[in-house]
Amino acid sequence: MEKSKHYRRLSTAGRAVISKYKKDRKRHPMFKEMTRIINSQNTINSRSVARSQFRGILREWFKFSNEDLKPIEATDEEKQRYYDKLTFTRENKTEDTITAGIMYQLLNIDICELLIKSGLRVSELLENKFKFSKSGVSLQLNKKRIENKGDFYDIHIIGDIKDWRAKFEKVREGAKSKTPKQIYDKINRQLKKILPAGFSKRSTHICRAIYVRLLYKFRKGTFYSRWGLPRIIQTFLHHDNLSSTAFYQGVTLEDDITNPV
Repeated sequence: MEKSKHYRRLSTAGRAVISKYKKDRKRHPMFKEMTRIINSQNTINSRSVARSQFRGILREWFKFSNEDLKPIEATDEEKQRYYDKLTFTRENKTEDTITAGIMYQLLNIDICELLIKSGLRVSELLENKFKFSKSGVSLQLNKKRIENKGDFYDIHIIGDIKDWRAKFEKVREGAKSKTPKQIYDKINRQLKKILPAGFSKRSTHICRAIYVRLLYKFRKGTFYSRWGLPRIIQTFLHHDNLSSTAFYQGVTLEDDITNPV
């Protein structure tokens, strides 16, 4: 359990709760402490993430059902507030425009450069199994469909695959001495210094959005030169359906952005 993704993404306090429950199997004090940790988060989004992490490890390792997980289910009031926030975001959505200056700063962060040139999620980059060949790389992706879990997917790399692999191996090696949470927190702090406060995406997901925008902008002369952005997103991010592409269409590139190959 201690090596699982769900466990490693928990805070120190969250890990302590799970470890204690593993020994004594007492649900009431476990749920009470989980609720305290969830409610101590500062925003609706962070509370939702903390709740999701607890639910994930309880489902995976202790086979909890939805009924079992009701003690940490969000209240109707919180669900409504979360829905209202999503509605407000959608109705007031503006495009996040990446300038050459922002791109330069992002590409100077090793992990961000790898994400921008591969379209991977940060957890996939740092934790998932991978295979390199002479022509490219394939990884196991975080697929929601059970039938797709464990499959390897070919990743289209922007630029030289040898350079990407060398940096990938360097980052993987450096990540061994840190927990995923430490790495994610550091990246998010760096991104918040680089990305304007008005951006709707200020997490590593913006790197995936930049990746597909780069493919779209510089598609002339490629096998996908006639594809629209939704198809490029679905194909290169390996989405199971077109509805998943909307999130990544809200990023644009300024005209002075050059192809980072």
